[in-house]
Amino acid sequence: MSVHNKLRSPLSLSRRAAMFGAGSVAGVGMVARTAPTFAASTPDTSTQDRIAAALYGLAIGDGMGAPVEGWKSRDIVARFGDHDFRQFLPPTDPQLVGTGRGKGEGRITDDGLLLEALIRAYEEKRDHLSAHDFADYFVPEYAERPVWIPERQDTMPSIERPLWFPERYSHRQLAIYRMEPRRAGYANRETQSYGGYTMPIGVVNAADPDRAYREAADFGLATQTSYGLEAGAVAAASFAAALAPDANVASVLDASLDLARDGTRDALHAVLPTVSASMSVYEMVATVREQYLPFSGVRLEDDEIEEADMQDAERSAYGEPSRIISIENPVAALAILKWSGGDFLSALRASVFYGEDCESIAAHVCGLIGALHGKRAIPDGLMTASDTVNRRDRREDAARLLAVARHIRSLDEHRMTARARALTG
Repeated sequence: MSVHNKLRSPLSLSRRAAMFGAGSVAGVGMVARTAPTFAASTPDTSTQDRIAAALYGLAIGDGMGAPVEGWKSRDIVARFGDHDFRQFLPPTDPQLVGTGRGKGEGRITDDGLLLEALIRAYEEKRDHLSAHDFADYFVPEYAERPVWIPERQDTMPSIERPLWFPERYSHRQLAIYRMEPRRAGYANRETQSYGGYTMPIGVVNAADPDRAYREAADFGLATQTSYGLEAGAVAAASFAAALAPDANVASVLDASLDLARDGTRDALHAVLPTVSASMSVYEMVATVREQYLPFSGVRLEDDEIEEADMQDAERSAYGEPSRIISIENPVAALAILKWSGGDFLSALRASVFYGEDCESIAAHVCGLIGALHGKRAIPDGLMTASDTVNRRDRREDAARLLAVARHIRSLDEHRMTARARALTG
């Protein structure tokens, strides 16, 4: 039987202890998550409120996980296991403490900056976006327009933060070499970066996850080609599903499972059935990671799961195009969404404890919970602190994004009316 079709058995107590420390298999570590105190769906919550909450969830998750990005779960739990997640994590770099710079205290990272650039690209185009629009509208927004960079405490183009190499690669291919946009993503490393900022595509295609998936897949060809592109398309679809009037956790999971392809689909089908709300946060994190790893491209033995490193070029095919590999982030985010039942603080804590690219995982799942339930799901103190430290107002961002989404919808209605007339009679 192929390892990609095999579910691993649940982790033993001794294995969980090895991953998280002995304290995580007893006491508070075995307490299941807290159920949300509000209804599963929120038909009385305005669309603008839900978009604002999604933006707050994305910013809060990004800012909370940033100081421990790339850490192993056991190291995060050892240092922040008792942290009150109503407060942002402090900087973990001693040289940054008290400076107001770098990762920590809720400052957004490259994911947040690129998401904001995508909103502005939609405002400039005022219509759906394609791979050519990535070059014509999106690249100028992140490579040329000066914005306030919270981590740097300075105003500069986002690319000078600096952005991670996949975005710099796209800028080079499109702005310098003038490569054909639909092929510009070829030879770029397959990464999780694209999935970190496609939420606005979901808003523009709210309640139509299939259309969001296809638009994200077209737009993203300018930066990714394989499972990195797939991660962004599935993320966009999940946000479109979460903004449907009658959306709930189950409908978001169903839409994501229905649209996902290749390794991402297989990973979701392997991971999600193993997740139960009765699990402790540590048990859930360990189970999800173990079930995901067969789809990571990493060659490893069972006793090496805790040390899996997808950046190890000698032992990993991660980063190379493949139809059987998946980006970890959307799989982990949707698994945590299922486990949390839509409870914001439970999902935020679990996402950070997950480790690896935890700030992007936290942003995705917390953004989805905001889209489902509106701002009432999110502690007021976190929203205020996020706006203050980043010099943003997500309510204003939501109003701008909703306005352009409604304009695009009016264009769609006009096009559909013309199409109906053409096909009748």
